[in-house]
Amino acid sequence: MKKLSGTAAIGLVGLGLGLAASALPAAAASGVRLDMSKAQIALLLSIGLWTRAAGSCFSGALIDRFGGRRAMRDASIGAALAGFGLALLFLGGREGAMFSGVAILHAAACYFLAFPGPAAARINAARLDPGERGSHAGLYGALAFPAEFLALPAGLWLGSRLPPSALFFLPAAAALLAVAAALRAPVDEHEDEPGPALAGLGALACRGKVLALATLEACAGVVRWGLLGWSAQFLSEVHQIRPGVPLFAAALTAVAAGSAVGPALCGLLSDKAFGGRRAPAALIFFAAQAAALIALGRAKDPGMAVAFLALACAA
Repeated sequence: MKKLSGTAAIGLVGLGLGLAASALPAAAASGVRLDMSKAQIALLLSIGLWTRAAGSCFSGALIDRFGGRRAMRDASIGAALAGFGLALLFLGGREGAMFSGVAILHAAACYFLAFPGPAAARINAARLDPGERGSHAGLYGALAFPAEFLALPAGLWLGSRLPPSALFFLPAAAALLAVAAALRAPVDEHEDEPGPALAGLGALACRGKVLALATLEACAGVVRWGLLGWSAQFLSEVHQIRPGVPLFAAALTAVAAGSAVGPALCGLLSDKAFGGRRAPAALIFFAAQAAALIALGRAKDPGMAVAFLALACAA
């Protein structure tokens, strides 16, 4: 039970940071009146994506240097400050005039989102046997992943009921909850000696297995961010599934359920069916995702489109 509660705390950190980083995409998708052009919004989303990608390149080295628990705590504090800063800018209706500030704060929130996943992996590696790490990683994903996938459709629903600033205050408050969860995370041992030099990191990055894993992660990221950025708009424009339509609530439920059940099932499959091997489970879920995306693009019935989207999110 202690191990599960520790993993739950780690997952809640990922949940809070996911909401904080998804604030701007949610506001953009909600259709609320923003003092920014479409080109500016698109630029902001690209900045957030590339900032998170760049942060992921060296977040692991920083986590090794300072420890997973401290990394999650500091990232949560930073995301909360960035979220509240964005909320204040949008509250004053000055987001267009203060575009540079909005871009910096959004980039910061996305940068901090690069930390909880690697930090969770480090903490779990120190306290769990190899045969149970998949299940705990699945539990982490079941808690953390729905935040990002729900941000856009939830933004559509909230945007019709709340002022734009609320779309930033709520995720910023979620980041404060992430701070509290990080303080409950298990303590991991870390070295106080300096980490590897840049040359050492470069040599590590050029290893064949590392390059293969990086390629897999990049492909998964393209699909993930494609779903995050376009699923709500796709359902709205192609299948007329919008707030107020009964099927919209079903879509929210399906996306949340899929993005929670999928990671948990993949982790269990890895531990129980394949003896702790990750590749077979990953192969199954990559294949399922490809099939779901093809079916989603060809679906004519709105209900089937929702079902295939849920499967894609799960995979």
